[in-house]
Amino acid sequence: MITRTSSARSRGRRIAGCLVASLAADCGSTPVEPSLFRVAVGGAPGGAFLGVWVSPTEASAYLCGGYVGVDPTRVPSGGAGRLVGYREGRFTTLCRTPNVLWWVFSVEGAAFAVGEGGAVLRYTAARGCEPLEVGGDWPEGPPTFWGVWGRGANDLYLVGGSAAPTGPRGVLLHYDGARFERLAVPAAAAEVNLYKVAHGLGRTIVVGASGAVFSRTDGATGWEIDAVPSRDRDDNLFTVACAPDGAVCASVGGAETGRALLRTGAGWSALPLSDGLPGLNGVWVENERSLFMVGRNGVTLRYSGPGAITGTRLLTGDTFHAVAGSDHLVLAVGGEIGNTDPAQRGTILVRGASEERFFLDGRAYASTPTGRPAFGGPTGQ
Repeated sequence: MITRTSSARSRGRRIAGCLVASLAADCGSTPVEPSLFRVAVGGAPGGAFLGVWVSPTEASAYLCGGYVGVDPTRVPSGGAGRLVGYREGRFTTLCRTPNVLWWVFSVEGAAFAVGEGGAVLRYTAARGCEPLEVGGDWPEGPPTFWGVWGRGANDLYLVGGSAAPTGPRGVLLHYDGARFERLAVPAAAAEVNLYKVAHGLGRTIVVGASGAVFSRTDGATGWEIDAVPSRDRDDNLFTVACAPDGAVCASVGGAETGRALLRTGAGWSALPLSDGLPGLNGVWVENERSLFMVGRNGVTLRYSGPGAITGTRLLTGDTFHAVAGSDHLVLAVGGEIGNTDPAQRGTILVRGASEERFFLDGRAYASTPTGRPAFGGPTGQ
């Protein structure tokens, strides 16, 4: 989903190196937080982290990812993707999978991770990791599922498409606990990749490429295109998320220049972000006055209302793909996305946990306020 040339990486690092200064200028007298996060795990082998879900009731989480863009023949057999659990300072790989996993969501004691090659994985403590068979007819090849959300373990929505030019587009599936059913989407979204799905404001919301946003009101049968502010180019929306109370939702995107939209009862509006902001990949909505956003070149931001955007000095030059949290814990995940070498590494940032050391599969990582440069060179800090 994300590709960059070396020149684009270099330009992005220069932009990101100036990010704090530009945000401070945009935000008037609002101080820049010295650090939104700490590095919990930096430079972990096994591929990048792409998705994260944090429990709303305790300091536990699920993460997923894998060797993004790496030739499958160059990674451990059957180990292109991974699902990881977190509790009390310890990240533990629950299973490796043949396909990279892009997103994870948990409900009713089960975690569902989705990804490339039509992969859908269900994990429970009692049964471990179980691959689910999607079925269906896919003459253009199996889809990549980039997003999953649901009201219950037997009421899930999956969205996706394909990175291949001739692959399937506009993929929306519903899972009832026994079978997957492909649902019709609005005509304007039928030929684009769909990236994420969430729920808030009494409706289920889907976002995707070319600025596609559509939703279905609770109790309705059809999906309708949402009116959103648009721009001529770089209009992809990669993630949508809603506050726990459902009162506000946000979506972020932009491949080269970041953009963010906010939806309240009055509809979607564009958030005022710096013109030099690199592309954004992930958002977590704490409430209408607190949105965490992450993206390329190590960018992590917190939006607290118009004229109140705070950012951290760059902890690492890695790209961050997702952020999620609760009152107990906030995690941002990413890694060397764009590095197609099988030595690709992952990074996890943490906010709210007090541990001085974190563990990933038994290996200790010192929790630090600083990280390391991106795989392509120094960040320009």
